[in-house]
Amino acid sequence: LIMSVNIAIFPKLITNINSSVVRKIIGIEFILSIIIILLIVMLGKYAIIILGGNNMMQSYYLAILLSITVMTWLVVGAYISFVFIPNNKLYWLTQNQTLALGSFFIIFFILIYSRLNNIYAIGVAIAFSGLLEIGYCYYMSKKYKLL
Repeated sequence: LIMSVNIAIFPKLITNINSSVVRKIIGIEFILSIIIILLIVMLGKYAIIILGGNNMMQSYYLAILLSITVMTWLVVGAYISFVFIPNNKLYWLTQNQTLALGSFFIIFFILIYSRLNNIYAIGVAIAFSGLLEIGYCYYMSKKYKLL
């Protein structure tokens, strides 16, 4: 739902890029994603009990790990739509995605070989690569003073 808001305001914002508005959008999306993560932490157990029963309680921790992808989608999506594309930095998108994919596989294989060979290895690798994406976007926009 929130990603749709980015798509809806993209045409209006792209015609007149204002760094303070973009910073506000990224900040709001970051706060909303934190709220969503906290809701999953607080209500996830109950949802799992209702939907799958007590036998699926291990999926609660996986849900928490994967909830970080909400933040990744929102924040990185905002950087892509409102910072990288308007500034014609499409190469950074490729670098960002390559970094995310590479870090996913590196973390995944490290965890698999360190005997964490279950589904949590995938969750940790996804969460870490998502946070790395956010860090990359933030670093590049600060380094080149795009925000």
